[in-house]
Amino acid sequence: MAHKVLIVSGHPALASGSTANKAIIEEYKRLDPSVQVRDLGALYPDFKIDAKAEQEALTQADVIVFEFPVYWYQVPALMKKWFEDVFTHGFAYGTGGDKLKDRVMLLSCTTGSPAGAYTPQGPNSHPLDFYLNNYEQTAKLCGMKYAKPLIAYGMLYIPGVMDEKAKAAVIEKAKAHAKALKSEIDAL
Repeated sequence: MAHKVLIVSGHPALASGSTANKAIIEEYKRLDPSVQVRDLGALYPDFKIDAKAEQEALTQADVIVFEFPVYWYQVPALMKKWFEDVFTHGFAYGTGGDKLKDRVMLLSCTTGSPAGAYTPQGPNSHPLDFYLNNYEQTAKLCGMKYAKPLIAYGMLYIPGVMDEKAKAAVIEKAKAHAKALKSEIDAL
């Protein structure tokens, strides 16, 4: 069964400031042209979220992918505000709030640090899932199914500091991540 997939991109500047997340989304769109993408940075650079439009997009999907770079162990501020404005009482939870029931929530995120940084011995002390566990609870509260997050580690590329070879490596890893994401969704 083909899933109706919605990607909510939390990168604040996907088109101009992203290498990895942009490449992941572009590759996923190539693999699944029917995917819908909500680029929050392009839609809401002023942080004024159109909650009704976002809620309508959510109700049209059965798999909702949150694609974002990890900022300080969290989603970027724009995506956090999006959750606050869109996942409201009466829509996502509470009395009458069953509009997301049985939909799948899948986090797809990138980090600049390698996987080893997210170990008890690494500088971040915990696996990345430890920092993202509040989204599992959010899914539960909303009656959603929570899929194991898909994490692309070591996706660091700094324009003007790193060479084109480093950028090409990040893009190749991003394409592989998109393929893994597609496989994960197909297996649901």
